[in-house]
Amino acid sequence: MIIIYIQPSDFALEKTTIWSFKERGDWATHSGEYRGNWSPYVPRNLILRYTKPGEWVLDQFVGSGTTLVEAKLLNRHAIGLDINNKAI
Repeated sequence: MIIIYIQPSDFALEKTTIWSFKERGDWATHSGEYRGNWSPYVPRNLILRYTKPGEWVLDQFVGSGTTLVEAKLLNRHAIGLDINNKAI
């Protein structure tokens, strides 16, 4: 049986301007296969800090969709664009 975690089990909002994550983050659909993606901890922190549930998040470099996935998991609306036709 494969278990997919939808939310990180030990997430805590970063409290300083220096962010350091013990791991990359692999919940929901996140993986490190797309060469330009970033840790889902980054958009999760930004979305929680600067938006409220129901607000919109714009990701103009959507890539593999990490920010869009986090926005959806955090009950935000999201739209993503990318010049790279191989994105998502």
